[in-house]
Amino acid sequence: MKLMVYANCQAGPVSSLLGLANSDLEIIRCPAVHTLTSSDIPRIQQLVEACDVIVHQPISDNFGPLATEMLKNEYPTKTFVSFPSIYFRGLFPYLSYLRVPDAGTLTGPFSEYHDLRIVAAFLAGLSIEETTIILSQGDGDHRPFFEACLSESRSKEATTDIKVMDIVKDRLRGGDPFFTYNHPPNSVLWHVAEQVLKILELPIREQFSVPKMQYLGENRAAIPNSLLRDLNVQVRRPNYMTNGEVFEHEKLVAEYFIVYKNFEDFLAICRSNRKRFPENLNIDEMIERYRDYKTNTNPQSTKTIAVDKRKRSSNMYISSLISDIRVPCFSEILPKYRALRPDCSVLIDGGAGLGETAKKMFHRTEMGDVRVVAYEPNANNVEEFIYTHDDLTLVPSALGDSNGTASFLITDTTKKSIRTSFLKTGTSFVGKLETSNDQSAPGDRYEVPVVRMDDSLAELNINEAHFVKLDLQGGELPALKGMGDLLETVHWMWIEYGGQPGLLEFLDQRGFVLFDTEYLFVGQHNDLTLELFDVSRSGTNSIGKQIFHGHRKHIWNDYQRGFAFAQKHRRMIQTDIAAVSPRALSSFVDAAFAWSQKVEYDRFSIPRRLF
Repeated sequence: MKLMVYANCQAGPVSSLLGLANSDLEIIRCPAVHTLTSSDIPRIQQLVEACDVIVHQPISDNFGPLATEMLKNEYPTKTFVSFPSIYFRGLFPYLSYLRVPDAGTLTGPFSEYHDLRIVAAFLAGLSIEETTIILSQGDGDHRPFFEACLSESRSKEATTDIKVMDIVKDRLRGGDPFFTYNHPPNSVLWHVAEQVLKILELPIREQFSVPKMQYLGENRAAIPNSLLRDLNVQVRRPNYMTNGEVFEHEKLVAEYFIVYKNFEDFLAICRSNRKRFPENLNIDEMIERYRDYKTNTNPQSTKTIAVDKRKRSSNMYISSLISDIRVPCFSEILPKYRALRPDCSVLIDGGAGLGETAKKMFHRTEMGDVRVVAYEPNANNVEEFIYTHDDLTLVPSALGDSNGTASFLITDTTKKSIRTSFLKTGTSFVGKLETSNDQSAPGDRYEVPVVRMDDSLAELNINEAHFVKLDLQGGELPALKGMGDLLETVHWMWIEYGGQPGLLEFLDQRGFVLFDTEYLFVGQHNDLTLELFDVSRSGTNSIGKQIFHGHRKHIWNDYQRGFAFAQKHRRMIQTDIAAVSPRALSSFVDAAFAWSQKVEYDRFSIPRRLF
């Protein structure tokens, strides 16, 4: 049976869920309706003609021949199943588009969405700091707005075959809210797909489960805490998020102010969009409430706020536990961790080189099956890849925060090694995606494909990533952002860290517990090095340079400051950061200590009946 989903941005996810749930369906993909123009009419008509079933949202007569009623009249023998355009504004009283005549929507740091509190504050001439306080203040009673939006959305789905608003409210109680007013969670999208299968009397595949990676969760708007409390919903989302990155209020406001300041006639755009603003949003009252707050309190000056922010952001603490017990590589912990947690079965090798680390991931596979996905963009490395396995997938692409292509810079290639047999001349372990800082750097440059990890794994029907190793020569943060909701499935990660701005903060904000490991230095050690580090081993690297490794001797209360000092004054290059999810922490620590004490595997084989 050939089936097409004819709808807005929700068409792609519903199509994917239908294809995953029933392998007998042949899914015909159709562009999102809001992207269509008159030139697409023949193409859409051909797609409809090729289908047996058209699952659709109500497409208005404004679309002419592409309106659903017109298509039904044109193709009376086709089966049409309708579901609503899933839209619910009730959680987002301040969120809106700003339409620009003949130019689509005005975009900003949070895609095409705008927070009307920021808009109002900008028009009122408030400063960034003042607007930040408004966003941080407790807000009013939004329950009437929520109920009005719920009634409105229910009325719009009255004539469709499939209804969603009851399930929307039910999922909200379970802590699964919308991401924006037109981006529902997977649980709601699956409800639509499930109802389609019931209407068509088609079975659901036995092994099917709804993907944990959220199809439409790239942008997540803030929801008023007062509303969530009033609805007895436990989840909280006080900040905006994009690609897994949390926007602090001050940064969000500053970036929006730049957009509004640079727009030629921003006031005229706001006037033309006034009907989009909720009637209950009293902008004047909101600004007056702030001014009352300002009059009755003594807020910090901008200078004080900036100083405090520096103090907070710089005081990053990283545990030295894993370094102290001298764990040299993730491969020493991983087998023992998997003995404790056999559910750690999807392993990611980002920056796979020649396959030497992928090979380590399969160590002691008798403890349970694993699936390894390795990413390596260097074509020479891919050609010389030394390891193959039935459960290894090699993806010849770089990891990033968006899909596309990019320039890949190779500054040097491998020298022949007598000690390490797998090294191949002409390959490279120092390739990286080129940045603006690399434009004058010598080396060879190639155009390579770049993929988001969440999209890439979805194509492989993988929706989790339990262990992740990233060695991307500075590209680790974009790769982490490209994981999206996969981060919620991670047990632990092993990430190369050379002082990349924002990397540690990104991990810390998402609740990972951070450990440093062995440090890499260039050259030869001296007395100054030995003041701060114990040297553990020395040798040459793949491009023939003298290197040595060591472990820090002291606690660094301000980790980033200590790291920067060692880089500048002690020839230190990098370390690996172990980032551990709190739910995996106890098993991770047990596995690490088991390795340090050389504990054998019978330690982990106590019969279950003893518990």
